[in-house]
Amino acid sequence: MRPIDAIEELKKCYVNTDLDWERLLEFAYRDLLDADAWVLDIGGHGGRHADVFIREIGCARVAVVEPLPDHAAALASRYRGLPGVSVHACAVGRETGRTSFVFNAGSPEESGIRERLYNQPDAAHLIELEVDLRRLDDLCEGWERLDFVKIDTEGGEVDILSGADATLRRLRPVLSIEYGAAGYQAYGYAQGTLFERAAELDYGLMDLFGNAIPTLEEWSRCTDNFYWDYLMVPTERLAEVGERLADQWGRVEDVVIQAARDRIGRGLAPGD
Repeated sequence: MRPIDAIEELKKCYVNTDLDWERLLEFAYRDLLDADAWVLDIGGHGGRHADVFIREIGCARVAVVEPLPDHAAALASRYRGLPGVSVHACAVGRETGRTSFVFNAGSPEESGIRERLYNQPDAAHLIELEVDLRRLDDLCEGWERLDFVKIDTEGGEVDILSGADATLRRLRPVLSIEYGAAGYQAYGYAQGTLFERAAELDYGLMDLFGNAIPTLEEWSRCTDNFYWDYLMVPTERLAEVGERLADQWGRVEDVVIQAARDRIGRGLAPGD
């Protein structure tokens, strides 16, 4: 399946189901990780994915990064004493130091280093904080391996890659990255910036179903078209990762079918 075709199918699947983007991402990394894995969760938020990495998959090492002080403190309390788990109260970017950070109290998951285009601008309540900033290369200094990096930073993705050059070239993890105009434009980047940066690092991009996106033209057709979530995969592993994700559509279809059955059970028509 071509990535653009997958997007069109997703549009149909998201009507009247409880399928959400975070669940779709979880489907993907569950096929890529096991109990030996070392994971970096950048943008831990409320621990939605960290809980899966730590308590369900049981990854050997999980570092959770969260810049919002209250969120970071809650995560540190939740995972205190768990072997192999660390929580870092900082943002990640192209350099180490201090930075201003825009906390959207009306929608905390849309907080970031820059003020972005918010999904509900009338409900946005912006508070400027100052937080620690670290490079991914500093966070992972001395790591023997790194299998997966989840990045959800509301537009700061390319800056994170700029501070991760040594780690990505040395350890070759798979990364999941959100990339949409509402975020990347706030940092002065363009639609093709992530594609170009991935190529410089000898990585390729694919969707969460294992469909590679080999050209800038195809990337441009997919980006900002309903779908924000992509995998950035070392070129030497593109075929392997694609094969591991081959069953993803089956999981999505199971959710859609179950949602349809639930609606019928409640006496609802498909469009209700």
